[in-house]
Amino acid sequence: GDDTRDLKKRSPLRNAEKITASTFLAHGEYDDVVHIEQSRVYASTLKNLDKDVEYLELKDGDHYLSNSKNRQAFFKAMGAFLEKHLK
Repeated sequence: GDDTRDLKKRSPLRNAEKITASTFLAHGEYDDVVHIEQSRVYASTLKNLDKDVEYLELKDGDHYLSNSKNRQAFFKAMGAFLEKHLK
């Protein structure tokens, strides 16, 4: 979208205090679609608000989990997260 006011209103970062669910974030180090700093700041903000957040940064990773090693690490971490939170 291009409505800046609407985008800001719906921004996860600007609404971090409202998050009640446990959150899993993963980001590739070389993601050229979404800047990695966005995930770093969001994860940090959630942690500072004492929210339950797990953040996985994938070394040499891109936006698409193209690297087999990163794909495996992502699914392992996501599986552990889901197992922990979906009992």
